[in-house]
Amino acid sequence: MVLALTLMSAMVFVSCGSKEEEQVKWIPAPHFSGQHADLLRCTADSVKVILTKASDSDKSWEVRAMVPMANTMPWSNVPGTDENQSEYFKAEMGNLGADFLDANDSPIDYDLKPDWDKVSSMLSSETEVFEDVWFVIEWEMDRGKYDKMKAVFDKVQGMEVTKMDLTTVYHAAESSSSSSSSSSSSIDDWSDAYDKALDAAEKAANVKTVKDVKKAVDAYNDALKSLDDMDDDW
Repeated sequence: MVLALTLMSAMVFVSCGSKEEEQVKWIPAPHFSGQHADLLRCTADSVKVILTKASDSDKSWEVRAMVPMANTMPWSNVPGTDENQSEYFKAEMGNLGADFLDANDSPIDYDLKPDWDKVSSMLSSETEVFEDVWFVIEWEMDRGKYDKMKAVFDKVQGMEVTKMDLTTVYHAAESSSSSSSSSSSSIDDWSDAYDKALDAAEKAANVKTVKDVKKAVDAYNDALKSLDDMDDDW
């Protein structure tokens, strides 16, 4: 009897331990959307989706997708990229992201971000470049235990790559020799406020912990204070 119970316990242990395994499946090629969606293309009819352990933890899991992609034209042929203009497009898509879709083509609450370097590499090239672009969970805090991430994985039936808009760069207007010192000061104030706003945005984009959230909020409030001070001066 004791031997039977021991064997049963061992079988249960092995069975439970084997549940947390990496999973792989294939879904149709994603739909691309955004102002500049035509600059990149998916080079396969289907893409791989995996349920895998997070790289920084054996207890945390996430769902990822690998999308084979390529650029569709030389960067020099893309309209609006002349850096001598007051505003121009940079070979980046700073807001690019992706959504997994369920069986009804509805977005699943699970935000994805791409390998930014590979996206930029394709966009900026003068020749056709092929890259396997991994889309991973945007916020590390949204990783979870196996059962939670397995539920997300099981729902995934499709994918959409969104906000494919090139990043716009603006040249700061130079003050003329006849500009007053107050005008020059205003430009400096705007530049300072702009830099602080960028800093707040960068901190918000890299939030991983509660401490990072506080830093992002503090940076955001600092930027707002700079703008309020400018209003008072006017």
